[in-house]
Parts: sequence; structure tokens; C-alpha cells
Amino acid sequence: LISKSGQDLINNLLIRDVKKRLGTKSKGHRDIVGHVWFKDSDIDFRRLVNKKIEAPWIPDVKDPFDASHFDDFSKLEKEWRLNTKYLSEEEQEIF
Repeated sequence: LISKSGQDLINNLLIRDVKKRLGTKSKGHRDIVGHVWFKDSDIDFRRLVNKKIEAPWIPDVKDPFDASHFDDFSKLEKEWRLNTKYLSEEEQEIF
């Protein structure tokens, strides 16, 4: 489960309108860091920026292209390609 403040952070980061999205206003990243979710956490941003915080989990990666820790969505991609309606030449010309 994600806390209410966590949900609020995610929702504000995903706002489609860039002018209203968290982190894109005059304070920039400080708006994100100042969000209540981060204030309630024990993250030390100075240590984080200086790479002094140990990662809670480091995946075993075989090479730079190793995607074994990600779900396989290739089946969905094939399904999407089959169900996608492409523009006709006339529609493309109008566009």
C-alpha cells in the first residue's frame, strides 16, 4: 500500500500539464524535496547527492543490456501492434 502522502507525490509528479506538475515551478526540485512524503521520511538528501547512502538492494547484473529483473511486456507489445489502427494515406495527408 502507498500512503496518502505517497499517492499525492506520485499524482503531482504525473500531472500532464507541465506548468502544474510538481518540480516544474519556480522552486524546481526543492518543491519535490519539500513534499510532505519526503519530510516524513528519513532521507538525508546531502548524503544521497554525495552518494554516501548504501543502496538497500543491488541487483546482480550480467551486462549493461541485462533486463532479467524487468517484467517481459513483449507479448503486450505484439498485441498492441495487432490492435493498433494506423492512419490511411488520406488521413495521414490531412494530419
